[in-house]
Amino acid sequence: MRTKDVANAIRVNRSYLSKRFKDEDDETITDYIHKIKIELSIGLMESSTYHLNEIAELLGYRNYSYFSRVIKKCYHMSPVSI
Repeated sequence: MRTKDVANAIRVNRSYLSKRFKDEDDETITDYIHKIKIELSIGLMESSTYHLNEIAELLGYRNYSYFSRVIKKCYHMSPVSI
């Protein structure tokens, strides 16, 4: 899920949604979406059912490298360390 997807689902302009979200929550909607996805990924990692690249794909990340960078940004550690 991306900001564009959320905006389309609730039928508002993406820019408007981004601004309103930032005004209300003091973080960007993109960062919020990443945070939720990473929380989900931690649960999937703990289950040991999926490989890290499969988790990245399940959560809509186009490649493992980007997924890894997002985790490092949110948690200051690599997915392997979690």
